[in-house]
Amino acid sequence: MSEGTSPGALQFDKAEFGTERRGPAECGQCRNPLVSAYYQINGQPVCERCKLQAQFDQSSGSGAGRFVAAAVFGGIAALAGSAIWYAVRATTGYEVGIIAIAVGLMVGGAVRAGSKRRGGPLYQVLAVVLTYVGICAQYVPDIVKAIRDQAPPGVAASASPAADAGATPVSAPGSPAGEASAGAPAVSAGGLLVALGLLLALALAAPFLGGFQNIIGVLIIGFALWQAWKTNRRVPLEIEGPFRVGSPPPAPAS
Repeated sequence: MSEGTSPGALQFDKAEFGTERRGPAECGQCRNPLVSAYYQINGQPVCERCKLQAQFDQSSGSGAGRFVAAAVFGGIAALAGSAIWYAVRATTGYEVGIIAIAVGLMVGGAVRAGSKRRGGPLYQVLAVVLTYVGICAQYVPDIVKAIRDQAPPGVAASASPAADAGATPVSAPGSPAGEASAGAPAVSAGGLLVALGLLLALALAAPFLGGFQNIIGVLIIGFALWQAWKTNRRVPLEIEGPFRVGSPPPAPAS
């Protein structure tokens, strides 16, 4: 206190700021309030239940089971993202390429959840493949429509909604229609697989068929694949604690 200043007078020429750091108030995973103690997993504050769950996920299950679960979760996310993208494009008439990034985040998160947050090159490749398939699958209805529009009249009639619904015209055995239907070759299982393979190949190549005009779309797809890859990188599980609630964890060593 300077000379001539009374003990109760306010001082505006000197400010003092508190330096006390407070600890976290809620779990970074389940968002429940931290009661008495908390832990840190890779720098994120968590409650004891989430810490035990993370340790259980790391030690339980088999590699094959985790990969199957990651493939199933990622496949569902890829189909959902593809359906959303096609619905937006069909209703608005615009190709909203930014949805590709959302598909990458959805698939990447689903693969990571199915793998119990293991991560690694195997899951990264899986996430990238499923993301690209999900992005390209939205072109399948357009390809099927284009094939039907260019098909001969007889083939187009066989692919009409009435035929899809199971309606079969009745023709006399000796009539021309009956002879034509009797002589029509049946679709074999091998031919069906070839057709499906060609359809898949066209869908996977669709983003590049636009040439240089679609360079922005290709770049956005590349960024979406990078998001899926980055989400599933391997991160070692580092658990610290317990720490008392209200007190910050020790600062990391430099």
